This record gives sequence, structure tokens and C-alpha cells, in this order.
Amino acid sequence: METLSENDYSGEVDVGGPADSTSLRVVQLGIADIPAILELEVACWSPAIRANQETLINRFELGHISLGLFDCDKLVGTTSFSYWLCGDPALSRLPKTFKEFSSHPQQEQHDSAYVYNFNMHPDYRGTAMTRQLIFTGISRLIEDGCSHMFGAVRCPSYNGSQETTFEYIEPSPRFRQTIDHHLANGSTPSAKELIADPLLRFYHRVLGCEFLAVVPHFLAGDDASGGLGVIFYKKLGRGTPP
Repeated sequence: METLSENDYSGEVDVGGPADSTSLRVVQLGIADIPAILELEVACWSPAIRANQETLINRFELGHISLGLFDCDKLVGTTSFSYWLCGDPALSRLPKTFKEFSSHPQQEQHDSAYVYNFNMHPDYRGTAMTRQLIFTGISRLIEDGCSHMFGAVRCPSYNGSQETTFEYIEPSPRFRQTIDHHLANGSTPSAKELIADPLLRFYHRVLGCEFLAVVPHFLAGDDASGGLGVIFYKKLGRGTPP
């Protein structure tokens, strides 16, 4: 994996230290929690990329696992994942769209996880609670026998996102030019180039993940990212998370 220095993470949002609130708990969610999940979707995402009730029911029926972070009785974060048998991080075997990521059938025999739909309520972003949900999820993957973790990250600085209810990220013409150059040439941007985007910077810093590819037409309706998704990979094992 490409090694970056602390200077490469300049401008990073605070990801917090250990959570100290006794009101926090992470639990596995089920169909009965769908009303709370839908409420969180409204708080986190623009209408074009929100999950609806039918989509959530389908994910549970496929056997996907969703963990929820509660602050007292309020659902403030979720992460979802499904298991599959991979054997190696071959890009050719990975889903090409978010829909494929989030609708892949759960496999009883597995060594890998697709992680998707990481939601944090805007009021809780940039806090230690974010790390708590991420690392609780990683611990669950390891306990369930996963050695590989794959996911995809939006890159909203490609076009910028000024939806102040959900997020506010300035467009970066330089970042867009870099991505367009690599897409046109069939190459993969370096981690240093990718972490110019704040979401990619956050995931790289917190997860210590590798970025495998920038995928066009990944998430329909995500105008801020130009529909792009950046696939990441992390090797799991005892001692993970850091």
C-alpha cells in the first residue's frame, strides 16, 4: 500500500478519539428497525440516492447484516455488509455498481465482505462515534471469518455538494481533472491524488485501506460525485482494527 505522511492529510476533518458517552450502543438491526433507518436516510442523503422501504426489506431478506449506532433511543448511524467467497481481491470479480454491491446474495461459505451504506447523521459526523461504528463493524467481520473487506466511497468534490442539509463540499476542478485524466487513460489514481477528496481522505486515514479503482456509472443520482465510486480494499485479521 502507498505510504503517506501526516502532511498528506492536511485539512482532514476531526475523526475523534474513543467515545466517552455511556448512552451509545451498537446493535444488529432488523426489519422492525426500517422506520428508524428510513428516517436516518432522509437526514443523510439527497432524495436521488436514498434507500426506500422496498430496498431495505430486500437487503434483509438477502441475509445482509446491518449494524446500528444508537444514542439513547435515536438511531444515528448504520453500516451494512454481505458476505461472499472471494479468495483474492481481483477487480474483475467485484460488483460494478452500488446496486450490485448492495444486492449481492449472502454466501454461507465466505472469506470476504462487501461493506456499503455507511450512514452517520450530520450532527454526529466527525466525532468519535463514527470510529466506534466503523471499528465495531470491522470486529464483527473478523469474528464472522472475513479476511478481506471491500467497499466503495463517494467522491463529492468531483462536482461539489452544496446540499447544506446533508453535506457541504466545495467542488475541486483540480481533483476532477485528475480523475478524468486517469479515466481517459485507463489508469488508477494514486492514493495521494485521491485523498484530495475529503471523504476519500477520511476513509484512507481511518481504515488504512487501499484504493483499487475509480468506477464510472457506479451510483446513479450521485451528481456530486459524477456517479463515480472509488473501490477500496482492506486485509483483515486478528489485531484489526488498529
